[in-house]
Amino acid sequence: MLLPIGLPVQANSIETSQDVPLPLSNQTCSFAGHFSQQRLLSGIPTPLESAGYFYFHCEHGVVWSTAAPIAEALVLQKGGAGYIVKDNTFQKLSSRQHKFLGDLLNSLMAGEQDELSKRFTIALLPDASVYRLTPKQRSLQRGISHIDLKLNVELATVQLTIVDRNQQHTIIESTQDTQFNNDQEPVEACASVESLRLAICQLLDK
Repeated sequence: MLLPIGLPVQANSIETSQDVPLPLSNQTCSFAGHFSQQRLLSGIPTPLESAGYFYFHCEHGVVWSTAAPIAEALVLQKGGAGYIVKDNTFQKLSSRQHKFLGDLLNSLMAGEQDELSKRFTIALLPDASVYRLTPKQRSLQRGISHIDLKLNVELATVQLTIVDRNQQHTIIESTQDTQFNNDQEPVEACASVESLRLAICQLLDK
């Protein structure tokens, strides 16, 4: 299971100071889409590739389901537990790493600029569509060199490149396909997304 992400985007003005606001929208509480991922590892000439679908709810969390090459899902509750689902069984995730992953993903997808600024310095690169997030905390610096976000507002797509301390790259491209009404029940909305089964979506409320 590679690191997932999916971001809602909207047109905002771009600033050029060192710590800039990301053009993230927190107006949509519930949305879904599809993603593809590549992981580039040193010594392995062919990237490891995967693809699937995601669902996000601003109060409940995110479901990230890989459809190929292996069917499995990651459920990260908002400020709560995490689960990995494979072969119709689920396992609770309890490590600090998974808690941080859940907090990071939910902050990015909800557009919580203040939470991201606590952990990262955010800079706008010369390419005006790319933002670089550099960890502030020593615990994050041990694992992550930086994260680059490339936003396409018109197409509602995001490319996320995570570079670890060994200069290995994980590249994730996600597209928001569907927005749900804020009053729609989250488990029901989640289960309407392709490849997201009801039993997986119910873990958002477990």
